Amino acid sequence: MKQASVIIIPVGSNFLSLVKNNKFGLIGGSLDSPETPFQCAMRELYEETGLRSDPNNLVFLASNHDESGVLSHLYASAVCLHQAPSHSTPEGKLAIATKSQLLSDDARFPIWNKWAFYMYDKWRFYGYV
Repeated sequence: MKQASVIIIPVGSNFLSLVKNNKFGLIGGSLDSPETPFQCAMRELYEETGLRSDPNNLVFLASNHDESGVLSHLYASAVCLHQAPSHSTPEGKLAIATKSQLLSDDARFPIWNKWAFYMYDKWRFYGYV
């Protein structure tokens, strides 16, 4: 079964995004065998942003099977950035995105983003993140 980990990283009242093909998307990617979802989140965070995080600053929120059968694991950064790091990878470039941009049908993986932000808002409401 294919698995992926995704991280929501707040930047002020907006979010860190990786722009690919002119579409905003959350930070994350597929698990490499034999890594755990948490290890994948830490690796993807570094690969896509150049940031290293204290493991205690990544908070697991939920897992979900999407319509294609991928099991995705959602994490949130407990640390809010004050600005986006300047970092580009062959996969895309970093940008600040509003929640609306990430929830737009023009975003990368819009259905998954909607579930991710539903869970993020729920946990934030209860003071978990």
